[in-house]
Amino acid sequence: MERSLVAAAVTAALLVAVTAYIPAVAQQNEVTIDFELTVEGAPPADATFFGQNLAQGTAVRLTDPDGDGVYTGSMSSGTPDEGFRIVQGRGTEETTSGVSPGGPVAVIETFPAPNVEGGAATLSSIIYFDEREDGGTVSATGVLEKPDTTTYMYGTHAIADEATGVRYALESDDVDLDAYVGERVTISGDPVPGYENGQVEGGPTLLEVRSAEPATAARGTTVAFEVKIEDEVPKNVSFYVESDAFPGGVICTTDRAVNEQAGYPECKGNGETERLEVPMAPGQEFDYRLLTNRGNELSQSVVAEGYEVAEDGLVVEASYSFAETSNGEDVNEDGVVDEADVELAKQVSDDAKSGIDPEKNPLPISGGAALLVLLAGSGLAAAGYAAHRATR
Repeated sequence: MERSLVAAAVTAALLVAVTAYIPAVAQQNEVTIDFELTVEGAPPADATFFGQNLAQGTAVRLTDPDGDGVYTGSMSSGTPDEGFRIVQGRGTEETTSGVSPGGPVAVIETFPAPNVEGGAATLSSIIYFDEREDGGTVSATGVLEKPDTTTYMYGTHAIADEATGVRYALESDDVDLDAYVGERVTISGDPVPGYENGQVEGGPTLLEVRSAEPATAARGTTVAFEVKIEDEVPKNVSFYVESDAFPGGVICTTDRAVNEQAGYPECKGNGETERLEVPMAPGQEFDYRLLTNRGNELSQSVVAEGYEVAEDGLVVEASYSFAETSNGEDVNEDGVVDEADVELAKQVSDDAKSGIDPEKNPLPISGGAALLVLLAGSGLAAAGYAAHRATR
């Protein structure tokens, strides 16, 4: 009897000690990561900024409550064996892990695992946007476009400045803009009052163009990214390039909202080849990822990736078939779309054909995993904003 009482007392004491020890260990390993982003100039009206944990896929929105241009936010993290990054999105979206940046998402800066002293670390960066004075003349260099339709319903043409990624709607009484459609030009114009920074329907700034000049030889060489899409392209699918050496860009999309807003080419599919040209300096080294997604970042899939050196006539080629994939579905819910999802999709399909009751064997819910961070040190192509990086 006495031995039983002693054993019970020892067990109780051990439980108390372990219960007290576990939170102490967790508290000891938990650190605070502070993000600080200085925003220079006028960002787009729908721009949002987030800090992200590369290992856990968690995100915290950075805010500027006092309007001084410094956006901050903090998150708690376990021992930071992996890195972090600061990104820019378009609006927000709700995910299973909370509020995340809406796409397209641009990487402003990626940080390796920080040196945590005193249980905290601060990760700082800076991003520059168009800093012109109100009413001042604006210059932009890029390929001049003539969108068929847009959601903002003003301007006759458009251009995305290749140095900053900022997009402008264009109109002109002085310049025949039709003569430059599809060409790389440098335009100069004045902002039209009332049409600055997305004030109308969230659209781009409208410029009254005063001059336009060819700019084909201004930036060295051009690297072309091509993807041959073998079959019909589903709705809300995009193909794009990201890299740590250039802002990247959208190759094509069937997302109608994105297409109308930004004027990106529509994916044709059925054996057609889509192409994106990126101006680069001759001899510049770069890595790249050619990706596709369907509706949101959780469905991202790598089409091709590699490392190249920019030179005249360089073409990066890839092909893609939806029939050979799981249609962008994260079938096994592991947070990444890859061959394992293809195999599981085929297995489920075969089981269904064998008469398995779908009520007893339902498909996993697509997109159930937390936000997947694709590549440390890479910039997401879809946004194309130029950022100067500074770490404190």
